[in-house]
Amino acid sequence: MPVPLVLEQMNESIEKLIAGIASGDRRSLSKAISAVENENELAAELMSKLSSKTNSYRIGITGPPGTGKSTLTSNIADVLSKDKGVGILAIDPSSVRSGGALLGDRVRMTKLTLAKNVYIRSMAGRGALGGIASGCDDVCALYEAFGFDYTIVETIGVGQDEVEIRDVADTVVLVLNPAAGDGVQTLKGGVLEIADIIVVNKADLSGADAIAGLLEESLHLRSRPGKWQVPVLKSVATKDDGTAQIVEQIARHREFVTTNEGAREIAKTRLQARILKKASTDLVRRALSISGTFEKLETLAGEVALKSKSLRDAAKEFEAILWDARRS
Repeated sequence: MPVPLVLEQMNESIEKLIAGIASGDRRSLSKAISAVENENELAAELMSKLSSKTNSYRIGITGPPGTGKSTLTSNIADVLSKDKGVGILAIDPSSVRSGGALLGDRVRMTKLTLAKNVYIRSMAGRGALGGIASGCDDVCALYEAFGFDYTIVETIGVGQDEVEIRDVADTVVLVLNPAAGDGVQTLKGGVLEIADIIVVNKADLSGADAIAGLLEESLHLRSRPGKWQVPVLKSVATKDDGTAQIVEQIARHREFVTTNEGAREIAKTRLQARILKKASTDLVRRALSISGTFEKLETLAGEVALKSKSLRDAAKEFEAILWDARRS
């Protein structure tokens, strides 16, 4: 098939998807997300032509595995969707065989199956660091174009240093449970410090009051006048206990970040980080698509492994390849 004809058909397909998303067609939204997730040739062109219908507020739900993030996400979405549209992006572990999402989070959100104002999409992490998938930001943009008032991103279970959700979400809800215990001390230098709201879930278990008290004490020592005071809440997600208070605090934090000058500056800094991350990711992807680039990367890795070349020198050589890709 002639190249001009292929490009014409691709453009028609993109325009059709964009029109479908703008009109609220969920099938078009699903196809667009698949294009982003699979990083096919439609994705980049689609995202460049997309325009947002709403300024969707992004809520990140994160925390260690087994804390009840999915049930809590479902509860929060259930409340918000009473009069607003909610798009949920659940980042799931990847299947070893297919690379696709294992859909564990989605299985735990059955109460939202018939909710008209809610859309749920599972996305495979595919080894991406930080508990979120590489296409997460683009999917959030698609949700905005669709018109969702809220976007909820639930991360894979994370550890101490996996804080990338901070650059994606406007409000980050960190979910812990009484079993965290002394582990709170190890979280201090990482994911605990990016939280805007902390929820001790499974609060019907022993130790919940103790860990909540420990968290409040730690946060009090770090509090500063004029800064957001991180609340520590307790919930029992399986009984939908505590959800209303969490939603209330999300609303309070949203008010704070939209009216506080310091918070707006911090939000701008995070946008800068997102731009840099997206630009670097796309640049590397473009470089690796050029014939011979991946083979050169393998060669450099082999030389570093054999100690015949330093990591710094190898990175410098690959940087030159990236500059060549930028001009191509």
